[in-house]
Amino acid sequence: MATFTRKAIMQTFLHILKNKPLDRITVKDICEQCEINRNTFYYYFKDIYDVLEAIFEDEVRLVMDEAKEGVTFHDAYARVAALILNNREAIMHIYASENGRVLRTYLDAVVTQVVRRFVLEKAEATAWMIVTLLLSRRFTATESWAVQLSGLREAV
Repeated sequence: MATFTRKAIMQTFLHILKNKPLDRITVKDICEQCEINRNTFYYYFKDIYDVLEAIFEDEVRLVMDEAKEGVTFHDAYARVAALILNNREAIMHIYASENGRVLRTYLDAVVTQVVRRFVLEKAEATAWMIVTLLLSRRFTATESWAVQLSGLREAV
């Protein structure tokens, strides 16, 4: 039951986020749509931003687990891209919010994990040199790509 309620809160938050800017979402909005009381919300999360971070942490964990299972670089990166595309409105609202750093932190963690695993798997002898080189550019490129997809070109 606890996992169900936590996931329900997170899904409700994402649903609201597709239609409303992050900075305007309230705990009351989530509780009303999820049909829970405020105490239930606060049992699982400190605030709205805690819900957002939990969503990103869960996604990072999924990508990392898939990386351990031998998913290819292309497939792992495609999963992240699909997540961004499938949640375009939510991503736009997060990126434009005062707490857009959460999205940038998520993208950085996912891209770092995917690139590191791929490079370590394909080039063990020179892995750290290659990882360092690739990672120095990975986030900037991914962030630019995400911004272009979300239509926030002028925000950067």
